[in-house]
Amino acid sequence: MPKPVRHETGPAPLDFLRIQLKSYNKLSDSKIEEIAVSLGLDSRALKEEMKAPKIADTINADLNNGKEAGVRGTPTVFIDGAVLRDISIRGY
Repeated sequence: MPKPVRHETGPAPLDFLRIQLKSYNKLSDSKIEEIAVSLGLDSRALKEEMKAPKIADTINADLNNGKEAGVRGTPTVFIDGAVLRDISIRGY
């Protein structure tokens, strides 16, 4: 029986993350579920975990922290606490 991602051990959770990172520009709930199923993970449990209020709170806190720090997209580079906007030798 497949296990939820957070209880899984071995390479599956890392593969799950790697595939998501490679597919970052086309991720959706259905794509995440497809990745989980392809790795033999419990997609039903994953869907339940994704809807958990604690997950939404964590994501919203991360988004707010990024906004407060001046992050407008990814990647964002900070040097000595300041956002690097001009990514050139002159900008550094």
